[in-house]
Amino acid sequence: MKKNILVTAVMSLLTALTVHGQTAKVQVIHNAADPSAETVDIYVGALKAIDDFKFRTASQFVDLPAGVPITIAVAPGSSMSAADALATFTLTLEANGTYLAIANGVLQASSFAPNPGGAAIGFNVFPIANARTNSENPASVAIKVFHGVTDVGEVDIYAGENKLLSNVGYGVSSNYLTVPAAAYVLGVAPAGGQPIARFTADVSALGGQAITVLASGFLNPAANANGPAFGLFAVRSTGGAFIELPAAPAAEKARVRIVHNAADPAAAKVDVYVDGALAVDDFAFRTATPVLDLEPGKNYVIGVAPSTSMSAADTLKAFNVALPAGNYVVFANGVIQQGFAPNPSGSSIGFTIYPVTNVPGAASNENNIDFAVFHGVTDAPAVDVRVAGNNLVSALEYGKSSTFLSVPAADYVVDVAPAGGAVLKSYNVPGIAIKGQSAIVFASGFLNPAANLNGAAFGLFALVGTNVVELTEAVTSVLEVSELPGASVTPNPASADVTARFVMPTEGIVSIRVYDLAGALITESQLQNVSSGVHAMPVALNSVSAGGYVMVIDAGIYRSALPFAVTR
Repeated sequence: MKKNILVTAVMSLLTALTVHGQTAKVQVIHNAADPSAETVDIYVGALKAIDDFKFRTASQFVDLPAGVPITIAVAPGSSMSAADALATFTLTLEANGTYLAIANGVLQASSFAPNPGGAAIGFNVFPIANARTNSENPASVAIKVFHGVTDVGEVDIYAGENKLLSNVGYGVSSNYLTVPAAAYVLGVAPAGGQPIARFTADVSALGGQAITVLASGFLNPAANANGPAFGLFAVRSTGGAFIELPAAPAAEKARVRIVHNAADPAAAKVDVYVDGALAVDDFAFRTATPVLDLEPGKNYVIGVAPSTSMSAADTLKAFNVALPAGNYVVFANGVIQQGFAPNPSGSSIGFTIYPVTNVPGAASNENNIDFAVFHGVTDAPAVDVRVAGNNLVSALEYGKSSTFLSVPAADYVVDVAPAGGAVLKSYNVPGIAIKGQSAIVFASGFLNPAANLNGAAFGLFALVGTNVVELTEAVTSVLEVSELPGASVTPNPASADVTARFVMPTEGIVSIRVYDLAGALITESQLQNVSSGVHAMPVALNSVSAGGYVMVIDAGIYRSALPFAVTR
C-alpha cells in the first residue's frame, strides 16, 4: 500500500548529509497539464518523497540539503523506484535559500500544439529562487505569477485596467508584487493586446501570506490531447490543492475610443467635452483618444469645439450618447463648413459621429487578427475591399462599418475599389505585427482634395489599441504598374461607340472594361492571343447616357486607365 512519506524522505536525506549541515526550503508544484502526467511520484535521490502527486497540487515548503547536487526524479504514479522515472533533474540549492520547483510541460512535445513564441514545451522542472513563504506586511499579500500554459505565447497581466506585467513568456515567473489584501480582477492579454480573459482574485483573507498565481492548462484542449482547459490558479505556501480563480463578471463599463477622422481643414484640431468637462484637448485629425470609461445606459453629452475653446459653451456640435456596457469605437467624421464635393451615393457628409459596436478586445484566436472596415471618405462612392481579387467587404457606403472578420495573422495587400469597379489603390496591412489583436481599418481624407478645400488626401489607416497607424501604399497599386504603350480612346469626347488603341509589347490576353465615375461596370470584353504590335479595338457603349467614363485596358503586367467623355 502506498503512503505519503515526504517528511520521512526529507529527514532521511538530512540525516545522511549531516556532515554538510546546510539546507534550503523548497515547495514542489505540479502544473504539468499533460494527461499522461496527471498523477506522478516524486523521488529525491533514491527515496520517494511524494507519492501519487496529483496535477494542480503543491507540497508545503520543506528543507532539502543545500550546496550539493540533488537528483529529483518524476515517475508514473505506479512507480516502484526512481528507475521508473519519466524525467530526472539535478539541482544545487543555495544554503538558506527558498525555492519553488514547478513541474510543467508535456512528455511528448510532438503530440501537442507548439508554443507560439517558440519556447520548448517538453516536461521540465522550473526552479525559481528567492521564493517567499509570507508577506512582510500582515495587511498585504505577496503574489508571484508563473506562465505555465504551453500553447500560449507572451502575455500581459492586468489588474483592472492597469497593466501589471508585460511580455511574460511561457516558463517565466514574475517578481513578487505586494498588494493590499483585497479583491482584484486579473486580466490576461496577448502581449500588446487587450485582455481576452478576466478572473477574480479575492485575497482579502490572505493578509501576511505569499501566493503563486499560475496560468495552467491548455488554451485549446482539442489540440492538446484533450487536456485540462486554461485557467488561473493560486497556490498558498502551505501547499495543497490549487485554488481556482473564478471568471470575472462581464465588463461593467461602456469603454469608448474616439477617432478623429473629419478631414475638413477647419477641424484639424478640436477639443472634446463630456458633460461639460474637457475630456480631450487639441484632439488632432487621424488620432484616437485613450479609452473613456462611461457608465452603461447613462446619457452623456459629448461636445466638439474648436481647439481654441475656453469652455463647453464654445461647442460647435453636441451629441447625446447612451451606451450599454461593452467596447466601442466612435468615428468623428464629415465636414463642418461649406464648399465640399457631395457624396456620389447621396449620403449626408455633415459632421457627425459613427459608433462601431461590439469591438473585440483582441483576436478571437491568438494566431489571427480580427478587423472591421470603416468608410470615412465623404467624396467616395460605396467601395469593395479585396484581397487577392476576392471581396472581403462589398459595397460599403460612406459612414458605414463592416462586421468584424477573423483571418490568419499574415501580411496582406488590400485593394480598394469602387463597388464592382477597378482597383484604385492597394495597401500593405502588417498582419504579423498585430497577431492576436483586433483592429479597425478606416478610409480617410478626400479622393479629390482640390474639390474639397485642399483637405487631406485619401489614405487607409488602422486603429490598433489607441494608436492610429498609416498603411503604406503597395507597389501593386494601379497607379504604379507599367503603362500600356500608346493607349488611347478615340474619339474623345464620343457621341457613339469608341475605339481602344494600344501597342501590345508581347503576345497575350487583353481585357477591356468601361466604368462610370461611380465605379459601375458598363461593358467588359476579353481578347485571347492578341499579337504584339499596334491594335485598334472597337468598344460598343450600348447607348450609354452622356457623362464621364473610364476605360481600363489590362495586358499582362501593363495597365492603362483612360478617362473619356460621352456626349449625346
